[in-house]
Amino acid sequence: KLDVTNNTEDPANAIMIVASYNDGVLCGLSVSTDSVIEAGGTLTLEADAPQSETYKVMLWDGLGSMNKLMTKLTEEDIQE
Repeated sequence: KLDVTNNTEDPANAIMIVASYNDGVLCGLSVSTDSVIEAGGTLTLEADAPQSETYKVMLWDGLGSMNKLMTKLTEEDIQE
């Protein structure tokens, strides 16, 4: 789960991708539902848990446009 806040004055699209890796090779991918976050609102995005100990959590504005909305999180960021 990832809580996402839209700090703009306009609705924003958001989709979370969890990519799992074994020895640097992609071994699993989980994608949340494509969602719209209202202006000033917060929404919880959900995707399946990582399938390995090495993973990245990414937040984009959509699969078609792929504009990132945050710096990726890794397992090291989440353990801190």
